[in-house]
Amino acid sequence: GCDLTGLAFVFLKTNTATSAQSGLRITNNTSHGNYNEDISLNSPSGGLSDVEISGNRLWDPRRADNPTRIAIGVATGSGIRVTNNHVTGDWTDAFHFEEKLVGMVVSGNTAEVSQNGLVILNNNIGGARVVPVDCVFSGNTFKYTGSGSDHVGIRVTWDASGYSGAKDSGIFGNVV
Repeated sequence: GCDLTGLAFVFLKTNTATSAQSGLRITNNTSHGNYNEDISLNSPSGGLSDVEISGNRLWDPRRADNPTRIAIGVATGSGIRVTNNHVTGDWTDAFHFEEKLVGMVVSGNTAEVSQNGLVILNNNIGGARVVPVDCVFSGNTFKYTGSGSDHVGIRVTWDASGYSGAKDSGIFGNVV
């Protein structure tokens, strides 16, 4: 793995990128003192499949003009595994997942953060709200280290469009 520090973004795929990635491995890295998001794979415009984000340690992000500080975030993809990562520090969301995710596993992660542990939400893609399908979120531990009351261990957010929840997905065995 690598020791990554002082960067604007550590690993980034923007939501406008149309390229396809498969077989991507982001494993056993340390990342600290960076701005914005450390691992951000936002792929509604391009393909993303068979991705492993595992064994990484992320801590102490720097504050940037962007108020959202996400340690690990993924939007749209299939066969993504986020396992055994450790996140500490002043993050908005330790783990943030949205949009069209299929067959994702998020397990064995720990977070000690000033705001949210795990955020799962649908998002508007081409005028339609798309939710996770066949995803598992289990065996994760989240600890709040901030001083206010505006934080959530696990937040599952669907809009008011009438959708009732993630399809065939499970959230179980987590410690908050």
